[in-house]
Amino acid sequence: MRTPTPLTSRAIWIDTDIIFNRFGGDVDDGLALMLALDSDRVQVRGISLNRDVDNGESVTRQLLALYGRYPIPVVRGADDIFASFGENSAAVEALAAALRRERLTIVAIGAATNLANLLLFHPALAERIDEVVFCAGRQHGQSFLAPGGRTIALPDANFDNDPASMQRVLDAGVPVTLAGFEAAASITLDGNDIDRIRRNGRPGDRWVARRLALWRLIWRLGLGLDRFIPFDACTLGHLLYPECFHYLRQVPATINRRANDARRWKKGAEKDYLEVGTELPPRWRVDYAWRIDPCFKPLLMNHLLGTRQ
Repeated sequence: MRTPTPLTSRAIWIDTDIIFNRFGGDVDDGLALMLALDSDRVQVRGISLNRDVDNGESVTRQLLALYGRYPIPVVRGADDIFASFGENSAAVEALAAALRRERLTIVAIGAATNLANLLLFHPALAERIDEVVFCAGRQHGQSFLAPGGRTIALPDANFDNDPASMQRVLDAGVPVTLAGFEAAASITLDGNDIDRIRRNGRPGDRWVARRLALWRLIWRLGLGLDRFIPFDACTLGHLLYPECFHYLRQVPATINRRANDARRWKKGAEKDYLEVGTELPPRWRVDYAWRIDPCFKPLLMNHLLGTRQ
């Protein structure tokens, strides 16, 4: 078994709305966690939860028991992301304490609620954050259509669930990378990939494969695709293998409001969009990942199988 290499690893904190173990719930956060746990390029200093934190804590501890290699604290944050801004939590205080000990990169694969609360209660700690990586954002005017699938626009779920908190994080001036739908759409997992995990032999692999197979079924029924995009795992991949990613560096970013193109998931005639583009007014500047090369897929699979040397 490999051992952690903290002297050469990047210290990260994962903030997640993980579901993974419920039918109809996406599996991306769980795959991102498995990727981080297997990599020696990062050291996970803590995991904070938002939205349905009872289930989130249970499944996170299950994944840590199966695939963890060193102790990682798991702390609860905003359970109701729609009404939790301005509320302190164990997650906020644990992340604040961790930032006082060392500088961190934060991998935000849920709504930005916990981070907004961190910056509200501990604004001075913004300068201790090396980078916040969000699974969110799009190029100006873009709709989220799964390549090869039905013409059904998908939501920018992590942003859509709490746009105001995302705005607060961006207003704080911390370095932000958006690595969401557009980049991740380059990578998919299919039945062959799931079978490899199922046959892999570790205690949790068959359970993980069952969760992935159910999520693939949902994509088949909903989008007509026999594969799915592992969004949050690709967001984490930006930290591990940036050589496989293509970026727009320090591109202007803003929040625009227009007709809602994802009414299946978010109610209302209009909604906010977190967008980047050189033609936009530079309210903020961010790095934006827009494509992932095929080199990332075998690296991802090796981590999910625990076979990377």
